[in-house]
Amino acid sequence: SRMISTATIDAATAQLDDNGYVIVENALDAAATRDVRERLFAAAERSEQVGVPTRGYAFDPDQHNRRVFHLFNLDPVFVELIARPDALAFVQHVLGETYLISNFSANITQCGNAPMQLHADQGYVPAPWPATPQAINVAWRLAEFTAANGGTRPVPGSHSLGHGPRP
Repeated sequence: SRMISTATIDAATAQLDDNGYVIVENALDAAATRDVRERLFAAAERSEQVGVPTRGYAFDPDQHNRRVFHLFNLDPVFVELIARPDALAFVQHVLGETYLISNFSANITQCGNAPMQLHADQGYVPAPWPATPQAINVAWRLAEFTAANGGTRPVPGSHSLGHGPRP
């Protein structure tokens, strides 16, 4: 799969700074997206086979959502994704040259699943949050994000509030 261009990264990091998120269209071409998606579903099955459940986590509101943890141990394609220089450019832009990869997992939503509570993935940091971000997520969207299928819903500007959402 091709890498996204430096010009695209530069424009995207400006949007990331302003909104707190950016969506880079076609970061994976259609063939790569299909391939990674197939490998993800196979990885979910392997996870279950080795005794790591993909359903029933406390932060999920029902049993429809599937979580697949430790992806880099389940298929080499995930090692390739986590090490892609164009993706790491966003991480380094936000966190600097030194960072820790604390999690690489997948969230497989399905139509009919209950939505998660609005939350910040930096919620473990006590408020008020420092001006410097303590975390960044890079998500590889393998299907459209919609309300119907439980896709991620970013909140523009929320990264500048200094705290997570209030109930």
